[in-house]
Amino acid sequence: MHQESQDGPNLPGLAVPFPLRINPHVDTARHHDMAWAKGTGLVSTPADELRYRSWDLALLVAGWLPDAPPDGVDLAVNAFNWCTVYDDLHAGERATDSRYARRMAEPVLTYLETGHLPRNPTPLLLALDDIVTREMQRSPHESHARIAHNWALFVAAFMEETKNREGGLPLSYHEYRALRMESGAVPLMTDLVEIANGYHVTAGARSVPAFQTLFNSANEAICYINDLYSYPKEEAAGDQHNLVFVFENAHRCTRQEAVGRTVEAILDACDNMLLQQSRLRNGCRRAKLPPEEIAGAHRFSHDLIYPISSMVSWQQKSGRYARPDNAVYKSGLHR
Repeated sequence: MHQESQDGPNLPGLAVPFPLRINPHVDTARHHDMAWAKGTGLVSTPADELRYRSWDLALLVAGWLPDAPPDGVDLAVNAFNWCTVYDDLHAGERATDSRYARRMAEPVLTYLETGHLPRNPTPLLLALDDIVTREMQRSPHESHARIAHNWALFVAAFMEETKNREGGLPLSYHEYRALRMESGAVPLMTDLVEIANGYHVTAGARSVPAFQTLFNSANEAICYINDLYSYPKEEAAGDQHNLVFVFENAHRCTRQEAVGRTVEAILDACDNMLLQQSRLRNGCRRAKLPPEEIAGAHRFSHDLIYPISSMVSWQQKSGRYARPDNAVYKSGLHR
């Protein structure tokens, strides 16, 4: 199951047990997203545009949401790109500057808590407000607090990561996993599975143990796939936040062994997803959920398989981690 790719001995090919399907609106989404990024100010220089285009997050989203309508795909591409821009704004020298991380996070967290923009919002905040507003419009009121909370988790995690880099101490697996589930943006990205596709998973369905375990396993698989392909870039930047490095330190093993353990963690998470899918219907019945809530839970559990296969395919094709550098996104979005 572990095959080495042409990228080198430390970047394995990965076969996950889920199909890859591509949304037919991918090319239109690329065009719409670039227009949106320029219109909001996320992209304002030729260098920004080249870097932004190289990520090709529209391709990731097209596999993530193969059945979503065009406006749902557009929303998800905008959200994924916002997260990537925010990530890049913490690269280079800024990666160890905790005051900078707090200065970046505080206005965003205030907006997410209050729902109100400051008097002179930055392009970063204007773009986020546009995304969150569209998410709320497509979601029932009971989901609004969760949507804002998951965005806040992502933003706040950068302050914690910066402190870790300043301290330079290795993380345990459990410390890393808890933080990575937030800084990886996966909860807010998996929110978009239902939001972009235009259905709703109720709080009752989310409380079913099989659903919770399935959701957590999907998040783990997505995060760890990212780690598997991004670690050369993070190593070049001196960043310890990667499962490969966590395994290497915890088990005192070779790099290749740590990569193998990461592959095993991904495949274990995929296997657990399949197991929990088989248990979900009985779990929903035991919770006495009405048929429409069971249907929503089952659709979501099925749709969660596509982000896994899309993440693998995109990592192998995207320019996001093509070079292990620590270049910083150029726009003055932090001003």
